[in-house]
Amino acid sequence: MNRILFSLIFLVFCMVVIAQPERDVQTIPGSSVDTVYINLPGKVVIESGISRDILISTEVKKSGTVIGFSNLSDLKPYKTEAMKKGGILMVKAKSREELWAVGISTYSEEITNIVQIPEDKTVIVKGEKAELWIKDVFPDLSVENKGDITLNSLKGDIRSISCYVKNGSVVVNGKENGNRFTKTDNGNAIINLYSQKGDIYLNFEKFSR
Repeated sequence: MNRILFSLIFLVFCMVVIAQPERDVQTIPGSSVDTVYINLPGKVVIESGISRDILISTEVKKSGTVIGFSNLSDLKPYKTEAMKKGGILMVKAKSREELWAVGISTYSEEITNIVQIPEDKTVIVKGEKAELWIKDVFPDLSVENKGDITLNSLKGDIRSISCYVKNGSVVVNGKENGNRFTKTDNGNAIINLYSQKGDIYLNFEKFSR
């Protein structure tokens, strides 16, 4: 009898999460936007878009188990929200309660945000726990992140780039360059990068010396 009761209790309070990814897409008209300010968690990919609109795509993969009591069943889904004030568009995660559990929890969410921005916009990024991937050059790009920052396929139109890592390294085309890196070129874009705890990776296709 006790064994049956234990099994029933286990079944009641054990929640296994193996769900299909949740996806969400938002399109914001970009004609009256001068600056895009981004503060998102998870993996954040920033790239130039082919339209004049700003496109925000979000995917959330959930996995893991909760054994015990938790608020998982009542936890609101992760959402991004975009708010416009004047010429500034602010993109951030919508506020929600954090997961709590009394017992054992291996539950996790893998969040990926892809933000496509017209290439003539100013971009400001601030990340607390983000893994940042920036694929294109914007006229004025400023990034402050606690984790890693990766700029891929950089080419062409760069006037200056300045990088500083407080606890880590700046890696340029696979080669470590200490915790600082500065360079000037003949283009127009100005890039400033700061990482508190991660590394900065710069991958240039073309950059004159």
